[in-house]
Amino acid sequence: MGREKLICPVCGKPFYKGQGVIIDFSGRVLIFHSKNCAIKFIRSFITYVDPSEVRKATNETLKEFSERLEALKKIREKKLT
Repeated sequence: MGREKLICPVCGKPFYKGQGVIIDFSGRVLIFHSKNCAIKFIRSFITYVDPSEVRKATNETLKEFSERLEALKKIREKKLT
């Protein structure tokens, strides 16, 4: 009963399936052995994307997190009253 070993595409470290960080980029699943390797990949990836697209994605992501924080804030206020 051998467990499947994967190789991190950033650092080359072997690790077992079920561990690590999984990111789905446009239908291509990437599995990294650690969050640090995932961040390294994303930092490099961004340099290859058109700056206007990065700006648009950044704005949309910030908007998403801002909305989440506002919703959490409202939930917390309701619990206090």
